[in-house]
Amino acid sequence: MGTFSFSRAERIRSRKEFQGLKSKGAVFKTRKLVFNFAATTGPSRLGVVATKKMGNAVFRNRIKRWLREAFRLNKQAMARPMDLVIVPRVSELSFADIEQDLRFFQQWHREKNEKNAHRAH
Repeated sequence: MGTFSFSRAERIRSRKEFQGLKSKGAVFKTRKLVFNFAATTGPSRLGVVATKKMGNAVFRNRIKRWLREAFRLNKQAMARPMDLVIVPRVSELSFADIEQDLRFFQQWHREKNEKNAHRAH
């Protein structure tokens, strides 16, 4: 697949995978999004959760499309392959907000990995 594709193998789809990531993974929170993540050996994968408190189905689906698109465009910047579940915290979201928080998460994760790599040496 191309660099900017979002294939079926890059999606977290089963309830078991979502729950496993929530219980065993780490959490990073911004004001607008919650990131549950864990390292993986395969390609980076994304799962999206948009609850009813976000709004009606049309709005929830728009948010999920934006989250998938932001991941698709920025997945090459991931420090390491990871399973990632993103949960919106607020209903006032724009695509720019999502992309900004995703990049902030990626930067934080990259810096965290660099610090851990320095400690290992």
